[in-house]
Amino acid sequence: MIEEEAFALKSGEMSALIFADSLWYIIKVEDKKPAKQMSFEESRDKLKKDLEKKYSNVLNEQWIADLRSKAKIEILLKFESELTYDKPVEVKVDEEKSDTLSDAEVKKLEKK
Repeated sequence: MIEEEAFALKSGEMSALIFADSLWYIIKVEDKKPAKQMSFEESRDKLKKDLEKKYSNVLNEQWIADLRSKAKIEILLKFESELTYDKPVEVKVDEEKSDTLSDAEVKKLEKK
């Protein structure tokens, strides 16, 4: 539908509102060029680049898969949800003292 409208327009023309695929479109044709067939040289160069890119992607994927199969991954860090605490720490705050505890006071509480 959109393609039909676009190719029916002449250079400099603008389409009416076109509703397709749940969207509204307006097409303005600025210039039209006649279709041309690519020369053998252009086709060969384009095809060569496309094949090189595809082959490069395949090689990269194989390389990454090989690295992953040989890798040994150990997660040494524990997440907060996996941590276990031996003893609960009880902190009593004296109204007259500061809200922060010194390192010595914390260690003393942890030993209890």
